[in-house]
Amino acid sequence: MSTEKVDLSKAGGRPKTTGAPIGLTGLVHQAGQVQEEFLPQLRGQKAVQTYKEMSDNDPIVASMLFAIDMFLRKVEWRVQPAGEDEKSKQDAKFLEECKDDMSTTWPDFISEVNTMLSFGWSYFEILYKRRSTAFHANTGNQRSKYNDNKIGWRKFDPRSQDSLDRWVFDAEGGIMGMVQRPAPDYNERFIPIGKSLLFRTTSRKNNPEGRSVLRAAYRPWYFKKRIEEIEGVGVERDLAGLPMATVPARFLSADATEQEKAMVNGIRQLVSNVRRDRQEGVIWPQDWDEKNNPQYSFQLLNSGGTRQFDTTSIITRYEQRMAMTVLADFILTGHDSTGSFALATSKSGMFQASLGAWLDIIKDTLNNYAVPRLFRLNGVEGPYPTFEHDHVQQPSLADLATFVAALAGAGAQLFPDTELENHFRSLAQLPVREDKDTDSQAEQDLRNSRLAAEIEQNRATEKQAKNPQLFQQIQGMQRQQQMQTKATMGKDPNSKPGAPTKTTGAVKSKLPPQQRRDTRGARVASNTIQKSSVHAKQDPSSEYMKNTLAQTYPKEVLDWVDEAVWYGPLDVNLDQVQMARRPGGRDMSKVVDMAKKIDSGDTEDFDPVVLVMTPDFKDGEGKLKIADGYHRTLGYQHSNQDNIPAYVGIVQEKNGPWDREMHDAKLNKRDE
Repeated sequence: MSTEKVDLSKAGGRPKTTGAPIGLTGLVHQAGQVQEEFLPQLRGQKAVQTYKEMSDNDPIVASMLFAIDMFLRKVEWRVQPAGEDEKSKQDAKFLEECKDDMSTTWPDFISEVNTMLSFGWSYFEILYKRRSTAFHANTGNQRSKYNDNKIGWRKFDPRSQDSLDRWVFDAEGGIMGMVQRPAPDYNERFIPIGKSLLFRTTSRKNNPEGRSVLRAAYRPWYFKKRIEEIEGVGVERDLAGLPMATVPARFLSADATEQEKAMVNGIRQLVSNVRRDRQEGVIWPQDWDEKNNPQYSFQLLNSGGTRQFDTTSIITRYEQRMAMTVLADFILTGHDSTGSFALATSKSGMFQASLGAWLDIIKDTLNNYAVPRLFRLNGVEGPYPTFEHDHVQQPSLADLATFVAALAGAGAQLFPDTELENHFRSLAQLPVREDKDTDSQAEQDLRNSRLAAEIEQNRATEKQAKNPQLFQQIQGMQRQQQMQTKATMGKDPNSKPGAPTKTTGAVKSKLPPQQRRDTRGARVASNTIQKSSVHAKQDPSSEYMKNTLAQTYPKEVLDWVDEAVWYGPLDVNLDQVQMARRPGGRDMSKVVDMAKKIDSGDTEDFDPVVLVMTPDFKDGEGKLKIADGYHRTLGYQHSNQDNIPAYVGIVQEKNGPWDREMHDAKLNKRDE
């Protein structure tokens, strides 16, 4: 240990070179060999051999790595432009072309990168080529799909972990490259880091060898391997029997002759090599002493009973611990009749989520080193496009169907958007639509109408159960309006054929003539609809409703009343009224006073509220909106009433002055 003293007076001084380090990472290495591992058998080439044996020879480790490799291989990769300008789009297109123009496929490259999981690291040399379709006899594998003479990737060539001789570090601990001695010539080759890609599971202390994901599984693997070997020998001995031979005692004494010692060694080798197979058989000497007793004997001893330890449970325990180290213990679910489908789904979800971190390591290495080098070789300045990957964990079709149904039930219109529809199709592995961004309005209207019909059919029973009378009346209104034709429009329903037309007079409206809707026939037809028990008079006219509302609101915000078809008063169920807070807020003292009057039956001075039925309600997706009488409605609700008397106006627009404009222009504070 050095006894050199540190001059603390210089500790706060500014370094002479900007960015020059004072300390080091602390990585333990000597002569290019990393010695961070405290177990000698897991250092250098011994570690490579051990991890290779674990990966290739153990079923649990092999299944873990196979699952990881298959999950990561199937993840889709895409190129994200650096911006929305034309240069960024062209750069992204070029990077996508280079990705697909290599001599190895992208999934094969990802599979090679995945070897970093077993060994902690993987090293690739970047090979470039001129993009030309011309065939060269000497370098035929450099042939490109493109002929623009730009520099592209030929391939990312792997440099195997077992070919590593040593690492080259600079004075500050930075990685300068890898020295390898590969087969078949085993000559020394230096591959600089500037021409390479180094993928590591972890970069702690800037260790180029990372950390194998099998490191924590080594101890249970070691004990499992030994127990299985002992178990195999024990089973063989129990099945075949324990060989035992007897020889004369003098053969084992110190003064035995060389011939007798050779005889003992031969018998010892015979006993050790006894096996039950097709070549089994023993040649045994036959000799007796002077008392006619055999001098040599050979026999197989059988087991006297079962063993004290259950090796199966011990091995299973170690296998579970090995799988747990990478959250892959879900692969054991169901073995020995243990575990459930829900548990397996939960554990596999955690496992897939953890794989995203390794994909991010691959993505960041490519974006930080491979992509900038490629564009600089072509003389292109940044910002550069980037590689992005999809999520490893994809939702199940059942979960996706539930999600889409919930969105549709909430009123979302998904499938007029071709891009969104294609996303759902791709998740279900269905063919995608080719007419992206070219959907006609007719196609959108057709899909919307089909969706609305399904929703209305599914909810018809629920709406009818809430308020059968209003539901039947609304259906009658819709049927009556649909049955109106030009032949009956404006005629008195009691007139004889050919009688003069009798109208209700001109409708005053500020809308342009081409936007006005003739509602006279609908009003006449409404006379045939069964009235509610709370009707005080016939269905009101637009003029009556407009004059009533004009007591509280300016007439310039009431033009819509002329275009509406009015019914009522009706007994309306409060569950069908939208009770959201209105723009002007609510006065709870007023609500409480109204509720007291309702409880006492003192409602003679209460006018029916005014509700608006928009197309959303007719399509089964919305509720009746309050145009006037917000506090009265809250009063009935506060009084625990089920229904409220109301006038209902049917309009053709989803939004209008009743939403906010009327309340902002209110003339007075008359009780509602």
